[in-house]
Amino acid sequence: MSKMREKTTAILLIAIFMISAFGFIVAASDDYWFTKWGGATAGLIDGGRAPGGKCVKFFVPGGTLDDGKIRFYHDGTLGDFEEFSYWSYVTGYGGQLHPYVVLDVDKDNDDTADLYVVQWEVSNYEPTGENMWIQTIFDDSSLVHVPFGPSGYGQPATKTLGDLKAEDGYSDYKVLQAKLMFGYFSTGLPDMTALVDDITINGELYHFDDRSFFVPGKGKGLDKAIPNDNFANGRNKE
Repeated sequence: MSKMREKTTAILLIAIFMISAFGFIVAASDDYWFTKWGGATAGLIDGGRAPGGKCVKFFVPGGTLDDGKIRFYHDGTLGDFEEFSYWSYVTGYGGQLHPYVVLDVDKDNDDTADLYVVQWEVSNYEPTGENMWIQTIFDDSSLVHVPFGPSGYGQPATKTLGDLKAEDGYSDYKVLQAKLMFGYFSTGLPDMTALVDDITINGELYHFDDRSFFVPGKGKGLDKAIPNDNFANGRNKE
């Protein structure tokens, strides 16, 4: 078998493994990719804050804990992570629930997430609203919930991302991914849709207007294993 065929086969095997273990990979570019769970959808559509542009669209069916995500690799530590800001436009449930940030953190440098730093419910942030563009900024001042992390970071959240960085050793832990998630709220909610635009991570802007999908296997979305994603109710299959 040629080296090219071996490489192609390996990429396909990785893709099959990730789709079966971590939910369906919808589409990707060279520096971000989408995943969804259940009946949720995630991807790019025409539209957004600027005329003629594109934006991210999430849809979560009512009565489910389904979710959609856009994921970004983060080449740095928790101490290096400064800010994740984004604009969102939500339809459903009075606009009380918006997308939120989850950081996958690797404590022992084995490229597997050991804990998740979760932006506390965006409904607690002001302003919130339905059918209007709202900017949310996740930074050191933001409240966080940290499953599997140090004590004191439970629900409701009372400590900030800055507090977590000050915990012994935490600022040196690697952040594998920064992802924006919509869904996994409650089975008692109606259908909800969220549009997201102008995501900025540590000063790098993703406005999506000049980006396009690629053939699976030709970008970061499928040539690097996705870390375990057991934040959402143990959904990973280890």
